[in-house]
Formats: sequence, structure tokens, C-alpha cells
Amino acid sequence: MTKMGQDKLNDYLGGFSGLSYDGITPIGAIITGPKDHGAVLGELKNNGFTEISDNDLELKLAGISGKLASGEKLFVNLSSEIPVKVFNFFLDITRGKIPGAKVLFVMPAKLYDSYARFDRLITSICRL
Repeated sequence: MTKMGQDKLNDYLGGFSGLSYDGITPIGAIITGPKDHGAVLGELKNNGFTEISDNDLELKLAGISGKLASGEKLFVNLSSEIPVKVFNFFLDITRGKIPGAKVLFVMPAKLYDSYARFDRLITSICRL
């Protein structure tokens, strides 16, 4: 990742950590290119975020809910569109189902640009 990309990511993470809204939960998105994806995942882990891959995401929803309720910072490493059940789960999260929770999605630009439903979920975006 370039120095400028690193600085942009650090600024975004600082701002995202400071977000707090009454009644809604922010979901952020970090949009990556193929070269930066691995570096972004490593940086998030270094900043105390726990990674959740999108493999069998539907089966992990109860665990995700518990981790969010305990205050754990999570990021979901997305490689494909999310199933409707998962989309609805995160939509409920954005409506304040778990106060104080914060979630980040990390995904390739091609996925974000081709899936219009993300606009209903995502509060803020960092495009690297």
C-alpha cells in the first residue's frame, strides 16, 4: 500500500472510530483494489478489529451479534454479494439493534460498484 493510501486509511479509521449516532449503528466500507486488499486486512487487525470472512456468513450471525453486543470491533471481508438474510441482519444492526456497535465491510471496488443494495447499509466509505 502506498504512503498516501496508508494515510487515507488511518484518517478514515480515526474518523470512523469517533462516529456515534443516536438510534443508528454506523457501518463503514473500505473499498480496495487487488494490490491493497491484503495490506488493508493486516492494518485492520493491527487496529484491534476482528476479521469475519464471508464464507457461510449466514451461519455466523448469532456469533456476530454476540461479539457486537460485547463491544468487539469487527470487519467483514466480503468477496461476493451477501445473502438476503445477512443483508437484513446488518440492516437491523444499522437501525440500532445493538447500541454502540460498529462494523466495517472490506470489499473489492467491483463488488461495491455492482451491488446497489449496499447504499442502504453503508454509512461511510473509504475508497483506496
